[in-house]
Amino acid sequence: MTRGVSTLRFERNIKASVQDVYRAFTSQAAVEEWLCNCAMIDSMQKTRLYLCWDSGYYTCGEFFKLIPNKEIGFTWLGRNEPAKTRVYIRLKRSGLDTQLVLEHRGIRATSKWQAASENIQKGWEVGLQNLVSILETGRDLRIINKPMLGINLQDFSPEIAASLGIPVSEGVRLESVMSNMGAEQAGLKKDDVIVEVSGMPILGYPSLSNILQKHKAGDRIDVTYYRGSQKNTVSVNLSERPLPSVPASPAELAQIVEEMYDAGDSILAASIENTTESDASFKPGPDEWSVHEVLAHLIHNERDLQFGMHKWLVNESFSYPPNIQTRIDATVAVYPTIPELIQALNVAEAETLAFVRRLPEKFTAQRDSYWYLAYNLLQYTGHLKEHIEQIKSILAKARAR
Repeated sequence: MTRGVSTLRFERNIKASVQDVYRAFTSQAAVEEWLCNCAMIDSMQKTRLYLCWDSGYYTCGEFFKLIPNKEIGFTWLGRNEPAKTRVYIRLKRSGLDTQLVLEHRGIRATSKWQAASENIQKGWEVGLQNLVSILETGRDLRIINKPMLGINLQDFSPEIAASLGIPVSEGVRLESVMSNMGAEQAGLKKDDVIVEVSGMPILGYPSLSNILQKHKAGDRIDVTYYRGSQKNTVSVNLSERPLPSVPASPAELAQIVEEMYDAGDSILAASIENTTESDASFKPGPDEWSVHEVLAHLIHNERDLQFGMHKWLVNESFSYPPNIQTRIDATVAVYPTIPELIQALNVAEAETLAFVRRLPEKFTAQRDSYWYLAYNLLQYTGHLKEHIEQIKSILAKARAR
């Protein structure tokens, strides 16, 4: 191979404004919505950036050119790459569309650079395909195309591993399995801990997500898990991801979510009818929640969603924080009975609905951010169903004492 310097060049015509395309490269929240799993961008001066992926790859750099809605330039030094390179982006309005030209410069045509060059090229091709989808439809192909095992996860720690008799402290622990999906059909159950998929170790959710991203619905994969001290391997068929239809306006979205809340609250009320406070405070195990604590978690879910909307509105990234027992304890201390917890949950739901109805037009015009918000809101029924089943299980154990 010659020892010159090569440039990777990509051109896309995007049915979006130059302002939206410019924001997609310079806003921390927007970059995460199409390119990477985590981003840190100096939102004031826009001098520094750091991007990382669940695959373990990351890159860092500095902006050296920012001409709003026209040109962007930043340095790029990715993990295990031989040297720093540069990314140049030019934007040009074409009617209602935007012409984007992205050049990744400084990649040397040597054997030392071959793997890095191939990975960078593939990364931009996949990323730009998703950018077009996000800006034109709001739909994130990383979610749309990723298949499902059909599992819901819960916390896992060395302490929980010891209590379950599991001889490892890294993996993902199942809260439940979804009906008529691969995990259920393969016999996986609550408290199983997945430690390996397709021969690759599972250290937590990011590593599992990264493996699933490489497959499609209908593929069969080997899943190795612990059930207590017993290690097993089963073949699991990956399922297609069911996706909600996102309504066009916040008013329509709020109406659908309100109906979901009403139906869910009725089922929740029926599941705890005639429950004593003694049974509601019962914990089946040292690392398991009581009914009071499950209700506190549902309150936190609404509050965290509202905080997420707040962050989206100011162009900051958002992800749900992990469950913290201290926070659960604090909420139960303030609302120590079922009626108080249910009232607090209903108030939190009402605040969420009021927030959604008041989303500004400028935000809903950002198809990517609005789609993400709607997608998260429309997961409510599945999330509540998991916890209603959890409540039923807790109460059955409490009443059997």
